[in-house]
Amino acid sequence: MRQTLSTSINLNTASADQLRKVPGINQTLAQNIIQYREANGPFSSVNDLSRVQGVDNFRMDMIKKYVQVGGSQG
Repeated sequence: MRQTLSTSINLNTASADQLRKVPGINQTLAQNIIQYREANGPFSSVNDLSRVQGVDNFRMDMIKKYVQVGGSQG
C-alpha cells in the first residue's frame, strides 16, 4: 500500500523512490522522469511532465496535484 503524501514532491529533486509515492507513478515512469530531467535539465513547470514518455492526459491529471517544481505548483 502506498504512503499518503502530506507535501508535494519536487520533480527536480525527487528520487525514484520519492516519485513512486505519487499516485499514478510506477517504477518505469519514475525512471523516465529522472532520465528526462537528466537529459533536459530541470522542469520549469509541472506541465513539462507531458513531455515525459508515459505521461498522457489521464496520468497528468492523476499526478499534477501531488508534484511541484521549485517552491510552487503549476
